[in-house]
Amino acid sequence: MKSILKCAVALILDASLCLLPVGCGTNSASETGENISPADVSASVRIITVNIANPTRFENDYILYEGQTPDDYTMNKRFVRFCALVDYYSPDVIMMQEVNGRGGWWDYLIDNEDSFINRYTKYGYVGNVNLAGGTNGGGNRGTFYNQVYYNKNKFELIDGGTFFCRDDKTSPENQYTGDYEGIYNASNTTTCSWAVLKDKKTGVTAVYGSTHLCTRPNPAQCFRNYGQARNLTEGLYAVAERYKRGDKALPVVVGGDFNGDPSHEGFYAYSHMTENAHYVDSKTVAPVEDNSGTARIFGKTVQNNGIRIDYVFHQGAEVTDYFVLKGTFIEDKTQTYCEYNTDPVLDGTQYDLTDHLPVYAKLKINGRAYSVAPEDYVNPVTANDEVITAGTGINATANKIIFDSPEILGYVGQNVNKGFNANVVESNGRYCLKLTVPKSRIDPIISIDYGLLTESLGLTAVSAERCRRIKIEYRLICTKDASSVHFGASAAESIPVSIGVNTAQIVREKGEWTSKVLDFSGVNGVFWSDKFNYFAVATGVGLMAGDGIYIRSIELL
Repeated sequence: MKSILKCAVALILDASLCLLPVGCGTNSASETGENISPADVSASVRIITVNIANPTRFENDYILYEGQTPDDYTMNKRFVRFCALVDYYSPDVIMMQEVNGRGGWWDYLIDNEDSFINRYTKYGYVGNVNLAGGTNGGGNRGTFYNQVYYNKNKFELIDGGTFFCRDDKTSPENQYTGDYEGIYNASNTTTCSWAVLKDKKTGVTAVYGSTHLCTRPNPAQCFRNYGQARNLTEGLYAVAERYKRGDKALPVVVGGDFNGDPSHEGFYAYSHMTENAHYVDSKTVAPVEDNSGTARIFGKTVQNNGIRIDYVFHQGAEVTDYFVLKGTFIEDKTQTYCEYNTDPVLDGTQYDLTDHLPVYAKLKINGRAYSVAPEDYVNPVTANDEVITAGTGINATANKIIFDSPEILGYVGQNVNKGFNANVVESNGRYCLKLTVPKSRIDPIISIDYGLLTESLGLTAVSAERCRRIKIEYRLICTKDASSVHFGASAAESIPVSIGVNTAQIVREKGEWTSKVLDFSGVNGVFWSDKFNYFAVATGVGLMAGDGIYIRSIELL
């Protein structure tokens, strides 16, 4: 049996690891003198990240190896294979995704008498909150956990936990923040479990995280991975800054299933990680190149130059080894013990652990290395508009509103304001209402309270039942072609717009001013009865930070 040759490579810490100083925060570990890494030492860390695949039993047509069936992929058999993988590589840190609750992986990893942590007593773990908010093994196989396992003989656990990759990182509730995960229900989100680990021998301390993002061919789902990645890096940096060494945030290593290949045009998370958030993709700087993909779905061989969806990203570390674990497992007749074969045999006589190929990375973290905060993308087209702070009054009739006075802002966002900033600005020689998103978001919405405006001006609101056409003069700025913006109106008190019901999509005309008449003749029901109450702007597929819409006027025809 051929084994993998591991080469020791002597590297010098690159000065680029110390990128930028960072500001002070609260609860700094330096206040108590804990976790301070000596500047002249480094720690070597062996890492494996693996999406363990949460089904307790796969469907028959999911197993494509000749002669194999779902009986070859029971939880017990896959657990034995996982243990064989750990025996072979003896990782210091294991980042795991899709760990389902009781009745699934939780039993085999934690609860059973012969569980992983009972069998391998040197390992501890972090990650007891699942993507729906359940804890300690609760939840079904769809509400999985992302976890970090660490060698207790090597590391001291300083702290650990789980946050949700959304604006409110304490809650899994749907908050229109760009999240879409798990079973593709918008009320679900994704999580990152993290551990602050201090090397007992050297004192070098770093943050290690495990996560699972969403990328799919559907443009809306692709866009969501950017929001998830943005919140992921914000959350990890907050931890790194909280336990900083002196005035420097700790180095960060995060692995997991990012569900996208760098070549995928909708994989916006990758550009965020490597450009806006300053992370290094370990594969791209490895001493020995491995271009293998990481998707191998039980017989669908995707290996060399294939789809790569599993990653180890880092800030403040050097890569001394990196490769995809393409091996297969040889089991004995009772299937209670197996060996890991580094030369994969894909003819059906050997077995896989999961439908992903694990990734191995060996990193060297220096005591003076650190991380820096992510930068959010801002569209340069909208960044330098001049805000108008003085006006001569609102220019409006019952049939037409011209957004040329800052006084109009008193009627913007009165009932719903999620994700948009509102200003009246001068842009390209015109005064207008500027609605932009300060953070990349999947579905922001903002309303203009037409009913309150007409009442304040002593005007009689136009009947929505008689007026079915609305003219809007606008300028739309979108970074991504997948972004979509919708405009609508409503006479209902409670809901300003519902995309696809009482809205029409407005399109980008190369960022130029555009006048468009929207015809709502087919709209009926509570959205379009009595007098107009609201106008609203909403997005179906989101906007990047700094994107938005300028509105010069809205006219009822």
